Amino acid sequence: MVERQTVGRQMVKNTIELPGEELNRRLEDLSMKIERVSILIEDAMVDPNDVIGLDSMAYNNLMICLAKYEEFLDHLHETTLDTTDDIRELVGCPAECYGVVDEDRDEDQFVEDEDQQE
Repeated sequence: MVERQTVGRQMVKNTIELPGEELNRRLEDLSMKIERVSILIEDAMVDPNDVIGLDSMAYNNLMICLAKYEEFLDHLHETTLDTTDDIRELVGCPAECYGVVDEDRDEDQFVEDEDQQE
């Protein structure tokens, strides 16, 4: 929603953000942060030969680091599910109001196909 006011001879354009627009902007910002983290993880990929060259202590430390990170991501996933459920409940829209990501739909179809083949 945009309001225009005339102040003297100047036309001033005031933008009024609706609460839903603000929520979506904040969620988009969070999504972008997650994308940037994903890029960092991709940049951390190594040549398998480099890992083979690690001594046992360095390899053990690497595995500990990855296990901690996986635990953090599991917690982030659970927290995100809880948060999105809370948002949907607060705005009064059931989960059916929101679209399913195509990847989720493809994965569900793949699981159904596997189940039918067995």
